[in-house]
Parts: sequence; C-alpha cells; structure tokens
Amino acid sequence: MQKGTEFVATKVKPAYRLALGKQIKAQFSDGKWHSFETIVTKTGGRAKKVWGTLDHMWRYGTHKTKCERKKVGTEYHFRLSPKDKQISVQELIEKLTPILKELEVQGRANAATMSPPTVRIMTAKIQKLLEEWAERPTAGQGTRRRGSLPTRPL
Repeated sequence: MQKGTEFVATKVKPAYRLALGKQIKAQFSDGKWHSFETIVTKTGGRAKKVWGTLDHMWRYGTHKTKCERKKVGTEYHFRLSPKDKQISVQELIEKLTPILKELEVQGRANAATMSPPTVRIMTAKIQKLLEEWAERPTAGQGTRRRGSLPTRPL
C-alpha cells in the first residue's frame, strides 16, 4: 500500500439479506397475516436479520413487495403482497363509483320499479373489473409518471 492511498468504505448489501428477502417474499407473499415467529422459523434465518429485512420491506417497499405490520398481543404480524398486484385508490374510485351509484339507485327503488336485470349487469361489470385486475401483470401501469417517488404504506 502506498502512502496517501485511501480506501473508501462502501456499504454493500450482503447477499444473505437479498436471498432472505427473496425467500420471505416467495413463502409469505400471499396476502395473509403471518406472525414474526412463524416467518423466522420457516425461513431458518436469524431473528435479527429477518426483522431487518421485514423492516426494509415495510418502510421502503424493498423486493417489490408491499408489507404491512400490526401488533397482535405482544408480537408483530406481517402481511406481504407483490406490488404488481396492487390497484391505485384513484382507479378503484374511478371505475367503481358509477356502478355503486347505480346499485344504490336500485336499492332505493320499491319492488315495483326495481330492475333485477340492471343489478345483474352491475354485478357483471364488477366481476369483469376484478378479473381484469387479477390478470394484468402490473396494476396501474402507465398511471404514474417516470421518476415519481414510490409511496410507502401508512
């Protein structure tokens, strides 16, 4: 080593944390609540590393995952879902509001003026939207501008 040469320390994500995050996502990204202890047990990781990985998923949405956390008794439970299966609130409001208004009109009508075929049509529209949202690879694709910051769950 020559005099005057400095080494700059850079923070590199350890491969262990990346692999652990992928494992957690693969096993628990089902939209159901899982206890922290269950996640630690099934992944076989150290509790501190698992907590750190889940914390990053929760705070920053790492591993393209939406992570929610709640306290149940004395322990935490986590719910993970892939970001590509999320639908924006704006899209839900935009597409469901007209259907809900029509159903509300039908619900207020008396038996003589109510239209069962209209209710069937509205339920078919809801079913079609649900199928569309379930099949597409990325929900809300094209609705965000490039370079916009990702939103963090509250």
